[in-house]
Amino acid sequence: MKKMKNSMLILFTLMTHVLLSQNNIPGAEVLDEMLKEAEEFNTTSEKFDKTCRELDRVRNQSMNGTSEEQIKVLIEIINAFEKFEENDLPTAQKAYDKLTKKYDEKYAFSESYNNTYKKVEEGLESIEDGETQRKATSELYNKYKYISEPNIRYFKTSLGKLKEYKESTVSKVVRSASSTASTIEYQRKAKDINDRLSGAVNSLKLVQKIAPNNQEIKDKLTELDAIGKKQITMLKQAWAENRFPSRYSGGSAPSNSLALEKAAMDLFKKNNPNRKCYKAVVSDGWRTIHNIFGVAIYSEIDITMAVQDASDAKLANVNFYTLKTGTPKSGLPFVKYSVGNLSDMYVSNLNK
Repeated sequence: MKKMKNSMLILFTLMTHVLLSQNNIPGAEVLDEMLKEAEEFNTTSEKFDKTCRELDRVRNQSMNGTSEEQIKVLIEIINAFEKFEENDLPTAQKAYDKLTKKYDEKYAFSESYNNTYKKVEEGLESIEDGETQRKATSELYNKYKYISEPNIRYFKTSLGKLKEYKESTVSKVVRSASSTASTIEYQRKAKDINDRLSGAVNSLKLVQKIAPNNQEIKDKLTELDAIGKKQITMLKQAWAENRFPSRYSGGSAPSNSLALEKAAMDLFKKNNPNRKCYKAVVSDGWRTIHNIFGVAIYSEIDITMAVQDASDAKLANVNFYTLKTGTPKSGLPFVKYSVGNLSDMYVSNLNK
């Protein structure tokens, strides 16, 4: 069916051209050429518009989630930008330059086409045979009067979307990096600081591929580097200054503190066989915990322990453990514990 339509269109064009050229009517060739130019330009324009919509879809993906998930999405976005800039944009720009070189004004194509059409139309009046004139006039009107003109103005706007899309993507990544920077000062683990900084820096360096001269990216990378170094320096200073606390000796201090401390360390080692427990001290007296009916259900006691840091063997995590019994009785054995991180310190300072 499509081939038949194309064949009929070719035949129709030839018949029209023959009718006009037989009577020496100038301008028919020009109209044919302009129709071809418009068709080629509109085909490229449609493809480019589809490409722009796809790029817009990809770049608007959510970059929420873990650092790894954000990087994965950002890589897809950067790849889409590179494909657009290396393949799609040059093809579109070439088509735009070709047409605008010939029709440099905004409405030059339309004016040129209409003027040519009028000249051809006026030339038909010189055909002496009435029937031939009517046929030629009808053919001219049906084929040439209304055409899909190239929308040069819209196409030019589409060509400028790359800059707009890049700026929007860069701003999104820079804002995310700023959010990361604002949380660094609250991180008490070097690993957490480095992980957060690494994710933000990697994102910025990725987006820098599509905007290598963007000053905002450069400034943010410098800022993150400075914040990271400052926070790590503060942490190292704190690690050097921190000391392990003394055993609680208040009026409610248990008489068997050494046994309780050993039991707490043993329970930790049982639950964490790959980490060392360096030291433990009782930090408070026994407490009895009751349910909503006032019935005693178990007892607990706070014990501070220094345990091996999971990512740095030179550090000890000084944690506040609440050891719990399985009965209301204040005594061993412990059955479980809850934990809160107090601070970190160098292992070498544990006995100072």
